[in-house]
Amino acid sequence: MTSPSLTLRPRKQPSQARAAFTVDAILEATVHILEASPDGQFTTKQVAERSGVSIGSLYQYFPNKQALVAELVRRKLALLVDATRKACETAPAGYEEALRHVIANIIAEKQRNMRQSLALSPVMTGFEVQAIVRDYTAQVYDSLQTCIETRLDRALTPAEVDRLGIAINAVEGALSVMVKSDPNKLTQVGLIETLHRMFVATLGINTQDRS
Repeated sequence: MTSPSLTLRPRKQPSQARAAFTVDAILEATVHILEASPDGQFTTKQVAERSGVSIGSLYQYFPNKQALVAELVRRKLALLVDATRKACETAPAGYEEALRHVIANIIAEKQRNMRQSLALSPVMTGFEVQAIVRDYTAQVYDSLQTCIETRLDRALTPAEVDRLGIAINAVEGALSVMVKSDPNKLTQVGLIETLHRMFVATLGINTQDRS
């Protein structure tokens, strides 16, 4: 397997506004092309033509199409991590109320990035991006663990830590299925409460809300 650090990283980061605009145009063109490609197939030539950038300029930033997909995944997941962190920082003091607040904000972020999520869906398993997904998932996990421990005023036990991972995967899995099958389900009444109950039940912490 090719190392993600060698093939999925941009060749260089834009240091000036014009360069940043070029990179954004290349990535936006990639999203447009993926939206029109149900099987996720595309070429760097297509991206260059769509973005109005020469193929040489594209390769200055991205060595291959896998790197384009990987950067889109990084940006999408970075927004989710940031939303989770901010939600944890602004969450109520009570344990269950804090979880409800975080889940609501995660759903809202999913809705804001629906277009990218749908465009990237066919290529998430076709390209070597799972290491990237694991890295950002770990950051979400760390934020939630800190949030919960702060509300409980104690560290989670090893068993609770394990169940936290299961709870996060369960919520993420449910949301991913909704995005793929019917994105409108993210706006359905009662979704936040349903996912909240599932998360709390999976985590299995017996404590009264301290709000």
